[in-house]
Amino acid sequence: MTRFDPDGILRRNQRIPPRGGRPYTAGHSGTQESEGEVGSRRPGSSAPERRPRVEFLWWEECPSWERVLARLRETMAELGLDPDSIELRRIDTEADAAATSFAGSPTIRVDGADVQSPGDAPIGLSCRIYRRRDGSVSPLPDPADVRDALVAAL
Repeated sequence: MTRFDPDGILRRNQRIPPRGGRPYTAGHSGTQESEGEVGSRRPGSSAPERRPRVEFLWWEECPSWERVLARLRETMAELGLDPDSIELRRIDTEADAAATSFAGSPTIRVDGADVQSPGDAPIGLSCRIYRRRDGSVSPLPDPADVRDALVAAL
């Protein structure tokens, strides 16, 4: 299904390939299935496994995005989730930022919710600052916030 995209943002959103080098095709977000879709059954369980929709939004000018993406992939693998299912969305313009409510790079959303509320951070092309649980600030989200968001979505 093609979404209405008057500004061509979906076409301009280039995607970097997931680990393993399989390239994305136009209009396709990797191996991710639709939000809320169920996958295979968990071993020893009759309940289907739910796959959360994980989005990673990034701006190339921020140096921390690669480290955050690597940590996100590691965390997903530890939780038994497919790291290659992450929807990678490169934000290139202020119009892209406005269309996606992009509060800075990198941004991680699980089932549409940011892993840490951006509060009153402005929308636009900027490097994101996260407040960590120990009170410090960092360009990387607190690993516990990412893990908790993923676990809550399972």
